[in-house]
Amino acid sequence: MLQNSGFVASSGHMAALYHDELYEMVTGRAGVARLQLFGVIFGHNRVVIYVEPTNGDTGKLTANTARTNLLLDEAPLPWADWAAEFRAQMPQEIKQLMEDVTAGSETTDHRQAWKERLRQIRDLFKTSKYRPSKKGTLLVAERAGGRRPKTESGESDSASGGPSGTRGGRAGGVYALFVDDSGEPGEEVRGDNDPEVQWISLDDNTRTHDLLEDRASKYLADQNILQINADFRVFGDMVDYWCDRYQNIAGARPIITQTVGEWYEQALVETVLGAHALKDSPQWDMNDVGLLWSEEALTAAVLQRYHIHVNVGRTLGSKLGSLKDRAIA
Repeated sequence: MLQNSGFVASSGHMAALYHDELYEMVTGRAGVARLQLFGVIFGHNRVVIYVEPTNGDTGKLTANTARTNLLLDEAPLPWADWAAEFRAQMPQEIKQLMEDVTAGSETTDHRQAWKERLRQIRDLFKTSKYRPSKKGTLLVAERAGGRRPKTESGESDSASGGPSGTRGGRAGGVYALFVDDSGEPGEEVRGDNDPEVQWISLDDNTRTHDLLEDRASKYLADQNILQINADFRVFGDMVDYWCDRYQNIAGARPIITQTVGEWYEQALVETVLGAHALKDSPQWDMNDVGLLWSEEALTAAVLQRYHIHVNVGRTLGSKLGSLKDRAIA
């Protein structure tokens, strides 16, 4: 798609259409984030989505005084709800576009490797959480002095932690309970949240400059997708470091690239899983947890060098031979 001087939004973007005018248009990084929320994970620079809300039985649609935003029943537009509906009924044309974009990408699957390693310490990622249950064998109660978790709207949960008769609200307020001999019957909550991992790059057109430029990774919480920027310079520096040491072995670079990617992928997956373990506890509402898997936080998670260096070295030693043995020879 042709670029221009900025007078026309010629790349991927989103907006709301009302009375033949566009409101709340998002472009650039914000536009990418909104499109990905709607399920357009790849090829977002070639997709434009205009949502046209209307007045109906469910609410009254108006524009704010500045005519920049729309209000539905005097509240902001429910973009997250619309995104979930759009993802569930994704147009075939957009599906085909994403398939075309990823068709030329190099598949990188480290999942089995890190899942096997994490299997040994899986319990460390399952911070104990509890919820009321009449059939529960434990006694649970809210910890004294604990902060009541917030819902996704930012409001505190009610004392029951969710609507009557349910097993917890969307933010999981009822899970902010702890074992207490004087409490009520309850049960422990467990579950795995392994994300789907996608490596993206400018070379295979799965990434654009608007997405993760000089950032390591991005987590799409609504879809449990972890995107990793294969172009991130820290990854490239580690690959070059080991290629220099194995420069006398033909064909070493692809093996080194895969090994380095495998260990950085595990570090990022562990960070996301660790954040999930804190979610819904009294001191970690959804806004707090969101900071843990922000682009900046995930980038910080891979800035350590020593542990990655050690693990990559051990793996390469078994695949390409020990550097110590070569030095002796």
